[in-house]
Amino acid sequence: MLPIDPRIKLLGKTAPDQSIDSEKLSQLLDSDEINLPSGVTHLVVSRGTVFEDSMNSIMGKTKRSFKQKLNVKFRDEEGRDTGGVTRDFFTAISRELKNKDGPHSIFTAVDEDSTHMYFDYKSDRPSDIDKCKFVGRLFALAVIYESTIDIPIAPAIYKRMLNKEVELEDLNCYNPPMYRSFKNMLDEDVGEYDDINFSDEYSTKSKGRVTTQLYPGNELVKVNRANKSEFVNSMTVSYFQDRVKKQFMAFKMGFEEFIPLHVISSFNEKELGLLIHGVEADSIDIIKWKQMTVYKKCSLKDSLIKWFWEIISKMDKEHKRLLLKFTTGLPRAPVYGFLSMGKVDSNKKTFQIEVDENLSTEKLPKSLTCFYKLILPRYTTFEQLRSKLLYAIENCNTISNT
Repeated sequence: MLPIDPRIKLLGKTAPDQSIDSEKLSQLLDSDEINLPSGVTHLVVSRGTVFEDSMNSIMGKTKRSFKQKLNVKFRDEEGRDTGGVTRDFFTAISRELKNKDGPHSIFTAVDEDSTHMYFDYKSDRPSDIDKCKFVGRLFALAVIYESTIDIPIAPAIYKRMLNKEVELEDLNCYNPPMYRSFKNMLDEDVGEYDDINFSDEYSTKSKGRVTTQLYPGNELVKVNRANKSEFVNSMTVSYFQDRVKKQFMAFKMGFEEFIPLHVISSFNEKELGLLIHGVEADSIDIIKWKQMTVYKKCSLKDSLIKWFWEIISKMDKEHKRLLLKFTTGLPRAPVYGFLSMGKVDSNKKTFQIEVDENLSTEKLPKSLTCFYKLILPRYTTFEQLRSKLLYAIENCNTISNT
């Protein structure tokens, strides 16, 4: 087994839930299910129809097709894919999935207090179930191609994939109002709830109104002080399992077609989430990031570079995310390691900063996302660097020179 590059440890001690044991990663990266032999699979999509194009292509190919390098081409755009365009593709399709009101999302959030998304139980038509299977494949491909899916998915999905039981606490990030309601029920001293029984009522697009009896034997039982804990547990299971059984099974099947579940069985639900969705930019240790950076035509002693790291250290979470997207093509860092995303070519394992003396200081910074390289003109003041860098990362919506 090849050892994991020690440089993947970019996370500080303040983020214990944003890392994975290196031995587990070593086993995963050494797996035949992840390693890519020679060959190339081409994927051509349009930005305006990225979901439809990629679904038609990916669902029309076999697992063997994706056991080789992926080369993505956006129609009517320049750019040779040496990694950056592939990462941009996963970011573009993540935006489609994150839009809970869009035509393609299979996930939803209950209200503005929800921090995570879960399967939309209302979307149960055959076309919706097909999308779930496609998204399962897509999540697996993000792992295979060292990319990330930038969607806040409820950990309950990964608990279920790992055959672990869901709990009331899992409901808090997805449906805070229901979570608070159940917590209040457990805490209050009420003899019997006249208007609540052991049933779950909801509506779906294909079936309309659905009523599921939750009590063993399907008897209509009132909730009271003695059985309210059982009721809360049953409703939690119904939310996470019964309501979305078809959606979850299709998603799981799609994922397992490309990555068998035994390959990820050693991970817990948080680690599996990190593996697919990556690390928050705000959790990256800036000191370690600086240590792993290679400088070209400049050095740490240069005022320009000192200003750069000072600016980064003061950035808020959103601007760090934008910087990560600008320089790597991803808004979150793959858990393989921010600067260790390339498993094969060690030259692509290090963040790079290059100062181009030929670039006018009136120009904006540039990036080569395939090489994780930031190119800076020789700005002469701190404020000039700061304003140019912020403008670049805030206004870059497409990748070039990748």
